[in-house]
Amino acid sequence: MALTSKKRLVLFLLFLFILIGLHRVILPKWPVIGEFHKRQPAVELSVSQAAAVTVSGDGQAGQANDQQFSKPTDSVVFTDDLQGFALDSRGEALSLAATNDGGVTWQQVHRFPHTTGEEHLAFLNPQTGWLLSGPSSDRKPELQLTSDGGKTWEVIAGDLPGFDTMIARISFFRFFDRQNGLIAVQADQDMVLLRTQDGGLTWSASSRIALPRQLPGVLAFTTPNDGWLVNGSGAGDQAAILYRMTDGERWQSAGKLPERMAAQAISFADAQTGGILLHAPSAEASWQLLRTQNGGSTWSMHAFRAGIALGADVQMSFTSSSIGWLQSRLGFWRTNDGGLSWARQEL
Repeated sequence: MALTSKKRLVLFLLFLFILIGLHRVILPKWPVIGEFHKRQPAVELSVSQAAAVTVSGDGQAGQANDQQFSKPTDSVVFTDDLQGFALDSRGEALSLAATNDGGVTWQQVHRFPHTTGEEHLAFLNPQTGWLLSGPSSDRKPELQLTSDGGKTWEVIAGDLPGFDTMIARISFFRFFDRQNGLIAVQADQDMVLLRTQDGGLTWSASSRIALPRQLPGVLAFTTPNDGWLVNGSGAGDQAAILYRMTDGERWQSAGKLPERMAAQAISFADAQTGGILLHAPSAEASWQLLRTQNGGSTWSMHAFRAGIALGADVQMSFTSSSIGWLQSRLGFWRTNDGGLSWARQEL
């Protein structure tokens, strides 16, 4: 009897070993999250390789009429998941359009008599917004305010400080609440931050803040003193570098990006949630989204499908941790899941 039990035990163990061997042969080895970072020891950021970004052509076609935009062409801002505003600089006049369906259709609400070629929008809610016009050969920079959703505008500030060089350009413009706003005026080697605490009536200019590199970059601020800058094209042997500002005065390195790619756009919905849009024309997955959900402590990389064309003028904006938009002259896309999937709005 004891001998029979021992035989059964031996047979059971033999059967178990055979099953384990088959499991190892049949099942593939799944990649480990974070393995991407281990293959890049020079990367200072903690980055994980995540699921691919999906892009679809789903959308609703808008009915054409003489007041309807075919699609936004310039500065686009959203105040929530439905309400947004956009500029169209085609022609001699500058047009303002509004949407109340998340960018599916756009209606013209105002025409400005002139354009300097560098206008930027900032809307706090569907009623209150600002239009910043950069300097031109015959006009000084000025700021206009609307309190009725863009129907009427009033000039509230002119001849703003910080534009004392012809190569200065506006690289960021935002109002964080009804009183506090920020303008970043950037030159080749440095920048000036203009801040207001009275809704845009008066502005104070910072001292000149040195830029980490004399290369094009993109930046975004979450408060008048806290911001992010990606400066460096990522070309050749140089990796693009991420910088952070926490004191309103200087940029400090926050790490190298995990891919030698050029940063095209950056947007933060709040202090914790943001994304960086990267592009490498020679790569198979030429567009990638670098996302953080913990204020930049860790980042995850999400590749777009091959063949997606966004354009060099692409803008990216998030109004919440889940709702965001990509916009360029080649198209207009929306995400409802923080950038993991995008649906094209066919206008």
